[in-house]
Amino acid sequence: MCNYNADSIKRLYRERDRLIIFGLTGRTGSGCTTVSDILATEKMTDLALHSYKTCDYSNADERKYSIIYRFMKEGKRWSPFKIIEASSIIFTFILQDNYQHLWGFIDQLYIQGSSVPKEELKLKIAKCLTGNEEPEHN
Repeated sequence: MCNYNADSIKRLYRERDRLIIFGLTGRTGSGCTTVSDILATEKMTDLALHSYKTCDYSNADERKYSIIYRFMKEGKRWSPFKIIEASSIIFTFILQDNYQHLWGFIDQLYIQGSSVPKEELKLKIAKCLTGNEEPEHN
């Protein structure tokens, strides 16, 4: 059992060489969703990229763009990113506890004021999580 855990940990550390984490933050409309959509695109050919030059560059940026574009396209090096939204991470922390804790959290939100009826919100969450119409109280 101990050896299995050691092998798993070694494998996990080897994976970090292939792991890149980007944190995109910004206000509504700042472009975070657009950038994440681009990074999650399956094929490089699906990206709306302008064509590259092979000569007669007017500046260094055109030359750099051409080098990077050809490197990614010709070497078939494009690999889409997996997108994890902050709201999903926050929600998993909420769900680590029981439903009673979640309902208490919702109650606290409503003490501060909300426009959606509290019981309606609880029913929608319960239906989404369990397929049941009634919230599960633990």
